[in-house]
Amino acid sequence: MNPPKLKQKNNVSFAVCPLCRDSADLCESHIIPHHVYHWLKRTSSTGILRLLGAVNRRVQDGFTEKMLCRECEERFSKWEKQFAENVFVPIHETDALTVSYEGWMAKFSVSIVWRVLMLSRKFGMDDYSTHHLSMVDSTLGAWREFLIDDSAIPEFPNIRMLLLDPAIQTSHAGMPEDLNRYFMRAVEIDVCKSPICIFVYAKICRLTLIGFVIMTDTHRRLGAPIRFDNGQLDRRLNQGVTEDVFGYIMERVQHMSEIESTLSSKQKQNIDDTIDSDLQRYLRSETHDALVKDIALNTKNRPTV
Repeated sequence: MNPPKLKQKNNVSFAVCPLCRDSADLCESHIIPHHVYHWLKRTSSTGILRLLGAVNRRVQDGFTEKMLCRECEERFSKWEKQFAENVFVPIHETDALTVSYEGWMAKFSVSIVWRVLMLSRKFGMDDYSTHHLSMVDSTLGAWREFLIDDSAIPEFPNIRMLLLDPAIQTSHAGMPEDLNRYFMRAVEIDVCKSPICIFVYAKICRLTLIGFVIMTDTHRRLGAPIRFDNGQLDRRLNQGVTEDVFGYIMERVQHMSEIESTLSSKQKQNIDDTIDSDLQRYLRSETHDALVKDIALNTKNRPTV
């Protein structure tokens, strides 16, 4: 895969809201909803948020961009609230085997991948052919129409969901040591291109949305399709993962480990001091739970001599 990396902060400037195309004042819009970052802080070992793009700096919130007008921001907020209450919280805080959703799930999902693809298009896709750029623009247009018109069905509706619950065991050799921490807690956005496909990648902790600009028949077995009416996510079902998407996710796990290895000695000490000041919080945190699950997984995968 050849992913053009999206920056944590940039100089992108939207002259008008790209959704309604109104010239109203633009808000600092979240790409991944604010409630996700709030949950990450609440369930962390320290209560402090650090983004992968700047691990040596504490932040109060996730990535935002002056992108949407107030009216469009509120439109998205309604779907984000329904997603948080009916999907995100049950998946992350309960043992629910299934979660059900209605038409708002498709709106929410398309709103996320549209935002990511719109930003990437605004940054510039210099290595994309004219044909591929035409496909990107067509997809952006179809997704936008779906978001502003309740009667519209996207011409390119190929949105899939991967549920990345913690791995207990794996038959794959050489798996990254931080696999479960990435599955359970990482938040990332990207647009990826290979010779045969283009897809938007939006990882929201255990839930990963993949929106295809160009999709092959093989990718139709990837994860669960997001329905445009009522649907259900079932964590008991085996999830199909194609070779290219699996390889990309493994690259992202490794990238996370490499980035976190650049954490300065001072910041490491700050983290240790914060943990020492409230050890019980650390032991109750999902950060600790993910570490324990990774240790267990790596012990199972360690070759015997």
